[in-house]
Amino acid sequence: MEEIAAKILFIKKEGRSKSELKELVTLMSIHLINLCQANRSILLEEDRVKVENERAKAPVDFTTLQLHNLLYEKNHYLKAIKACTDFKSKHPDIELVPEAEFFSSAPKDIKETSMSKDSAHVLMLKRLNFELHQLWKRFRGDNKPPEQLGSSKEYNVDMIPKVLF
Repeated sequence: MEEIAAKILFIKKEGRSKSELKELVTLMSIHLINLCQANRSILLEEDRVKVENERAKAPVDFTTLQLHNLLYEKNHYLKAIKACTDFKSKHPDIELVPEAEFFSSAPKDIKETSMSKDSAHVLMLKRLNFELHQLWKRFRGDNKPPEQLGSSKEYNVDMIPKVLF
């Protein structure tokens, strides 16, 4: 194109015929059109590659987001576990009935048969329930609590000394 432009300038300076000039202008226009077509095809190819890259990146972005969510949940659970393990009771000096006494003297309906599979928390709840039954027997005798009182958790709470609250 530079050569053609130089020839056009040379023809104009010398004042030659316009037919040569028309041929060179036509040739220059054809080269310009070819250049525009090549540029357009390059831009279309670039757009196609961008879309293809976005499609390929989408699963990676989704997986990365899931990973960040899981890491956030993990950190949340670790903080909750730390808070639970660092928890200090208001009444650390209250002791439950020893486990040996609980297993030997607790009624079957309290200790149930699946004691070996129970967690420490469930065992503690059963021991507390046993202590409530012991309190009932101590202050009310061997007679059973009336059905209208509901579960032992509801009526035995009144037997716990108020200094514990």
